Amino acid sequence: MAEETKEVASEEQEPEQAQEGDKVQENMDNEGQDTFWKRHGANIGLAVLIIYVILLGIGTAAEIFEIDSILNWWIFRPPGR
Repeated sequence: MAEETKEVASEEQEPEQAQEGDKVQENMDNEGQDTFWKRHGANIGLAVLIIYVILLGIGTAAEIFEIDSILNWWIFRPPGR
């Protein structure tokens, strides 16, 4: 008797799982390319911000201590030099 109940319960759960999988597939189809930016946008923005702050610190230190080897890097050169 208990085995029959387990079989019935597992048969009832299978359609629910199939429906959940269909919903996930529908969401993936509807969103398309937006999923990449939704997943990784914050991390990419944070990485760009960290790189900017590091370069700003290096440039500031190079100006204060007049380190010409750093000031000659392409990113710190003034336009037209």
